[in-house]
Amino acid sequence: MKKLEGVSTLIVDDEPFLREVLRECLEDEGAVVCEADTVASALKILSKSNVQVVVTDLRMPGETGLSILNATQVGVGKKKPLYFLCTGMTRMTRNEALELGAADLFLKPFDYETVVASIRTELDRKQAARI
Repeated sequence: MKKLEGVSTLIVDDEPFLREVLRECLEDEGAVVCEADTVASALKILSKSNVQVVVTDLRMPGETGLSILNATQVGVGKKKPLYFLCTGMTRMTRNEALELGAADLFLKPFDYETVVASIRTELDRKQAARI
């Protein structure tokens, strides 16, 4: 069985190449992937879909990946996705990202196997917490 079989995942990044490569990597592991290139389009997808995982860039034109995390943390009754933040240039530490509600922080360029492993670990942890 693939590591992310059937996991609904949203990739949010203004860089088309990064979205494409990350999409291929996650789909190779069985994830069902959709993409957004702006915060507005990501929020639209999140409002209409049951996304389990969001991998978002921190730095994008206009709003940031944190805007997505903050906007969806307040929903009542709806399952909240796991957030994984990625960035090429930030002073944010992994601990700061965790305090903000992210499951992990990846610095670009990141190793795709590490991303997949982290997503799987956090999904397993979330599932175990429900039992």
